[in-house]
Amino acid sequence: LSKGQQLGWGQSSTIVLLAFGAAASLLLYLLSEMFSRNKLIDPAIFKIKEYTLSMGFYFLIMGLSIYQLFYLLPLYYETLKHLTTFVTGLHMLAFAIFIAIVSPLAGLLSDRFGPQRVIVGSTIIFLYTSYFLIPSLNYYTPSIRAAIITIPLGIALGSFFAPVSAMALGPLGDKTAQGVSLMHYLRFLGGSLGTAIATNTLEMRQAVHFEGIANMQNYDYVQRFIDNNKDMISQYLPSGLADVKAQLLLGRVQHLKALSLAFQDTFRHTFVFGALGTIFLVLLLLAGRQPRPGKLRS
Repeated sequence: LSKGQQLGWGQSSTIVLLAFGAAASLLLYLLSEMFSRNKLIDPAIFKIKEYTLSMGFYFLIMGLSIYQLFYLLPLYYETLKHLTTFVTGLHMLAFAIFIAIVSPLAGLLSDRFGPQRVIVGSTIIFLYTSYFLIPSLNYYTPSIRAAIITIPLGIALGSFFAPVSAMALGPLGDKTAQGVSLMHYLRFLGGSLGTAIATNTLEMRQAVHFEGIANMQNYDYVQRFIDNNKDMISQYLPSGLADVKAQLLLGRVQHLKALSLAFQDTFRHTFVFGALGTIFLVLLLLAGRQPRPGKLRS
């Protein structure tokens, strides 16, 4: 999935064969489930509205959206900011610490005020962070400031799991074990798709911005940039080689600028999946306000 942008979705024989194998495997699995006495997945679990809507929310936000950020942030620090792996890990701790702090607090708050209020609050924080804060990161953002900007992300992530689990698993009864398994499966499936989407989006937007920068350049300014750098480099290298190095430097600057803009675009795309997940949250909250048939009879 991550190589589709490079190899061409319909031109790579490997991608076509894998897609065919995946479709055939899915068909065989569905046929097996139809005729099996002991089904791997009980379809009746998706008749429980609270669980189905929670899984839609979980798949889009915890999977597609958040896993993209998990994948993109280390890339941002290492490939754009040129931090070492160790220093990147230290910067990632900024929001990871808040995940560890907020997670138990979210469980306590869900028990006291209800999971609905907690999940609404965490969703608002996440949407604000994914649309306004994280997309503001670029090449010029100081690394310490970048780490601080990710702290609200850690707060939102830490407060997601407990209320979602309570809302999804509460009505399952004897189907809880299967519900937990499917919940984690959907999260990892969403994470796999999210990582592939982020990779393709980043590469596509970088190519678009690189070409756009080249088309919008002022020739006189570019030539002046090359000449100034050529004069400095020629103090250490022959004139012909200095000219080549100056042009390569210009290409490197364009590459960094295009990559910086591409990261901002890809960060902002994560908001789209978060917004789609919010639709399931609204439906889930509306479903929770409707009385159950048993309560109507009583």
